[in-house]
Amino acid sequence: GGDKGPGERAVALTQTSVNATMLEYISSHGTEPVTMCYVYNSSGALVSIDYDTLKANSGVDPFELTNGANQTDPTVLALAEQSFAGAFRAAGGLPEGIPINQLPSVVALGLHSDSAVTYTLLCSTFQICGITYEGFANATAVNAAQPTGSGATPWYFTFTCDLANVPVDPNGDLPADVRSQMNSLLHTVGEGAFSIQQLLLDLDTMVLAAPPPISGISDSSTFGPIWTMMSEVFTGAYFAQLRESGSCLLYTSPSPRD
Repeated sequence: GGDKGPGERAVALTQTSVNATMLEYISSHGTEPVTMCYVYNSSGALVSIDYDTLKANSGVDPFELTNGANQTDPTVLALAEQSFAGAFRAAGGLPEGIPINQLPSVVALGLHSDSAVTYTLLCSTFQICGITYEGFANATAVNAAQPTGSGATPWYFTFTCDLANVPVDPNGDLPADVRSQMNSLLHTVGEGAFSIQQLLLDLDTMVLAAPPPISGISDSSTFGPIWTMMSEVFTGAYFAQLRESGSCLLYTSPSPRD
């Protein structure tokens, strides 16, 4: 963006091309499932607990809760005795059964080159469960999974973040389409007229703008606050996993040298 001086050339980076690349990348680079569980401690504060430890202590699997079951259900009772609050399990990737043309833009570019972008996190699978407590004797289970299939509305997390530009060796191992575009430009603008850069999501600048609304969970007066907390923790765990795997490439393209 912005005015260019004499002799400078700009190569456009369109939102359409970015999203086409992102969807292709996500379709073959899903993340391993992230599972987080929470209980209330003796002070009534939410604390995390290892999934296997929770199962061992309770003798049941929280993800097998029956939605709407109460304290008379053995699974609800066993988890309530452990002061179980909630749990989620999610894996990054394309939502199951949703046609590509029904998915939102993964990345929405800002108005200027230095503007923050909007990033929409897609999950191939997502399940959330928990127990709401009313008084001393009433407990109700909640258990929901991300909708699937054409026409369904998956659960989308929306973030704002910055992009980082990282120079790439033009003689290095480049994707075939980038190599083809670079060779084409060599014939029109000449040697040394452009550089190759990667645009990376700057994960350190990620800010959760909106967790997905989930009927009966995010709008629940008792479970809603737990969901808000869990959704923030989940996204932190998800991006921490991306950092460890190095899976944060957004797009690679030729760009002009100043």
